[in-house]
Amino acid sequence: MKNAALSRAIKWLFVAQLLSIVALLPLAYDLKTLLRAAVGLLTLAALVRAAGEASGYRAALKLQAADLALDVLSYVLLRRLIFVLVTMFGTWAVQIVGALSALLSIAGLILSLLILRQICLTTAGLVDDPAVAARGIWAWRVNLICTVAGIVLTIAVSALLKTGLDMGTLSVLSMAVNLPSILLTLVSKVLYVVFLYQSARCLSAPA
Repeated sequence: MKNAALSRAIKWLFVAQLLSIVALLPLAYDLKTLLRAAVGLLTLAALVRAAGEASGYRAALKLQAADLALDVLSYVLLRRLIFVLVTMFGTWAVQIVGALSALLSIAGLILSLLILRQICLTTAGLVDDPAVAARGIWAWRVNLICTVAGIVLTIAVSALLKTGLDMGTLSVLSMAVNLPSILLTLVSKVLYVVFLYQSARCLSAPA
């Protein structure tokens, strides 16, 4: 199948994923927030373009809209709610916000995985090259494994916050738990980016 419009949409998805990889770097919080917002909006725009080509992209578009709404909710709650709770109930309220942050993070991971699944499986069914299609299935499966691992590690970090350890020890343990999660996320994103790049080329190639 050759489809120039769909190829352009997938190129937008490719750029969005490159930005999401940049957002994994140790950057300032506000810059990370801007990058994630750019990723979400660019992905949304790409799926709007792709939605007319296959029903799988329409399903991904609805999930992406839900994911953006969750991001806004997370930003508002975690930037504003923590100050209110600490003022009203003291520092123990940080644990409440930590648990809420973990729940929102897990919900975001699940939504992102479902979006990726729709894009990978739909695109794999449209490209002409069996090797590229197989790479899309592989990218989805690896991302599934990495997302499950990421959820487990997120729960582990949340549990650490309740152990009552001193801040120095807690910081070291939290970093030790988060580092594997970041590495797994990077590997899964690279596989996905390669698949998007190859799919866009396959769809735009002349017949």
